[in-house]
Amino acid sequence: MGTAKDVVIGIDSSTTATKAIGWAGDGSVAGVGRCPIPLANPGPNRYEQNPEHWWSSATNALRQLLQQVSPERVAALAISNQRETFVPLDAKGQPVRQAIVWLDQRCTDEVAWLSGQVGAGKLHRISGKPPDVAPVAYRMAWMLRSEPELFRSTAIFADVHSYLVWRLTGEFHTSWASADPLGLFDMEKKAWSAEVLHALELCPGRLPKLAPPCAIVGEVSAEAAAQTGLAPGTLVVAGGGDGQAAGLGVNALNPSRAYLNLGTAVVSGTYSKQYRTGSAWRTMSSCTGEGYYYETSLRAGTFLIEWFVRQVCRAPEEDNAIYQRLEAEAAVVPIGSGGLLAVPYWGAVMTPYWDPRAAVAIWDLRDRTGSGTCTGRCLKVSRLSRRSSAE
Repeated sequence: MGTAKDVVIGIDSSTTATKAIGWAGDGSVAGVGRCPIPLANPGPNRYEQNPEHWWSSATNALRQLLQQVSPERVAALAISNQRETFVPLDAKGQPVRQAIVWLDQRCTDEVAWLSGQVGAGKLHRISGKPPDVAPVAYRMAWMLRSEPELFRSTAIFADVHSYLVWRLTGEFHTSWASADPLGLFDMEKKAWSAEVLHALELCPGRLPKLAPPCAIVGEVSAEAAAQTGLAPGTLVVAGGGDGQAAGLGVNALNPSRAYLNLGTAVVSGTYSKQYRTGSAWRTMSSCTGEGYYYETSLRAGTFLIEWFVRQVCRAPEEDNAIYQRLEAEAAVVPIGSGGLLAVPYWGAVMTPYWDPRAAVAIWDLRDRTGSGTCTGRCLKVSRLSRRSSAE
């Protein structure tokens, strides 16, 4: 008898790392792998990545996992990805420029430009997102207007999901729940929006093929198997954006249950079967393929903690113990942080104000204010998030 295929793998390709987890049929963890992803900051409000690092990070995480789990036990894998990040590729799959990450804000002028081309209300109704710097559509508009030669030499604009699926299977496929954060996806028609694509001088052939979440989108190729350790022919299943995956992970699949996810950003959401739009949230597709999340997002989550550690505490990259030291300091800070108040708009504000000009403000800094006080609220949010997820 052959080996039972009793393990599925979830790959989480986030902003700063890839995590690969093997889940056995009884819900237990069969193995884990993790590898960081570099993030470049080439200029003010600009964040980029080399897509090859997405792939090398994924292969390293998978190889670690498959030292704990036999590849023959793996029935299938699916991808959860950082959202609103894209890379333009030429006909051979080589990047024509570095990937532009969701943290990037270079497209402030293009928010107004594209909204004017399509109509701000219409764009909101189609995409589910109020005009804002986050969706990829506006950074594609920036590329069209600022790098027209590179834009026109791009054969396909790939999100993280479709890029990794291509490296695994040889085909560009993305999930509805990975496509919708791009701002190019018609949320009700479940198709690339003809109106938005027309404004960006695009055709559907320059975007990945769409698939509902949970659909099989290919099999691991021999080349990818050699690089990852996976068995050739392992099924690849459409996943979704990491924010919606968090909702699925805590079973937030009815309106009485919400989720709070602390990652690079702080994201919360509530589920509905009905498609609605509003200025206080952005609407995202569920990773089940049915229903939607009304989502709020604060751009400064662990990204803010990392900024504080490196820029204020001046801790070197190799000093990982800094987090434990700050955690210990924050643990003794009383509720209210001694009156310290921060408006946490590092990198603009999304819900509910949608203002790319918003910035951080801190009140009531005093001589008694220590690093533990400054990080206390963020770290306590982290603990709350972990408890909420566990429940």
